[in-house]
Amino acid sequence: FNCEITKFLKEGANEVVVKVLDDLWSGLQPGGKQSGSDQSAGCFYTRTTGIWQPVWLEAVGSSFVEEISVASDPDNARVLITAKINGSDRDLTLKAEAFADGKPVGSDTASGPWQNTLVLNLKEKKLWEPGAPFLYDLKLTLSSGEEKIDELNSYFGLRKIVIDGRRILINGKPVFQRLILDQGFYPEGLWTAPSDEALKRDIEMSMACGYNGARLHQKVFEPRFLYWADKLGYLLWGEYPNAGYGNQREGFSAVVNEWTELLRRDRNHPSIIGWCAFNENFEATGELQQMIWKITKAIDPTRPALEASGWMHTLPHPEVRDAHDYSGNPEQLRKKWMDYFTAPPEGP
Repeated sequence: FNCEITKFLKEGANEVVVKVLDDLWSGLQPGGKQSGSDQSAGCFYTRTTGIWQPVWLEAVGSSFVEEISVASDPDNARVLITAKINGSDRDLTLKAEAFADGKPVGSDTASGPWQNTLVLNLKEKKLWEPGAPFLYDLKLTLSSGEEKIDELNSYFGLRKIVIDGRRILINGKPVFQRLILDQGFYPEGLWTAPSDEALKRDIEMSMACGYNGARLHQKVFEPRFLYWADKLGYLLWGEYPNAGYGNQREGFSAVVNEWTELLRRDRNHPSIIGWCAFNENFEATGELQQMIWKITKAIDPTRPALEASGWMHTLPHPEVRDAHDYSGNPEQLRKKWMDYFTAPPEGP
């Protein structure tokens, strides 16, 4: 969440107090793997209270870059940037510049006070790939006439995701996703990592064990975790803390709003190769699952979206689907799924 506090400021020292009240027991607040009781129980763990992700105060001018969407197009060696400008200064121009290893490789400029779309044709094409990521530096400069009034520094990766039959291709290559289920709990701070280095170390340890990515399970992970995944070439599926949620209609608006904010916050990370909002829900969740899937594809058509991981699927003709199988016998597991995939299609 964010708050505009300009009108409350006064000369001299100011104090900002941010207070959050959780209502996990109401059943209307998605809580992920947090326990509904005072103690951990089964696969539900210690509750997290208060604010557990970073909080910062940022001063902006009369006009500023509020939000950007970066869509890579490696086939044409370009990137498309949509930028939302907050403010009403006159004669606004927005310039976007891309750099590869410090060298300028593309730029574009757009005018207008509201939303701008820029196309950066890249002189050097370097792909972001699992285990071998390349990140371009990105600089956005907002000016009013000759005066620079805002500057934003970021980065992007050039990569493409396509579904080809039963394969998911990254930059045209089939990639077997050997993923861990990362629930993001820490002994020192529950959902709060003890340090930025701890976030990076989690990914490094996973990769050292032979995994090339993670399903981010039942938690909206920290932006710094996503940053390190981008830097290290680690694949991610973004999820939402929805455990046991889906049929409380009075809470639908909160889920829709929060999931929309999540997509808009994290969609520029090349490490995220798919979205999966729901996990192991029941039949009554079908209405919300389908609603969220459609919203996901509308906001971000560049990635596959999984309606739900495991158990209940209600979406007709899905682009991707998975199953949770807790069998412990590898021979029975293989036979079951080989029989499934070689069986004739259902229906007439």
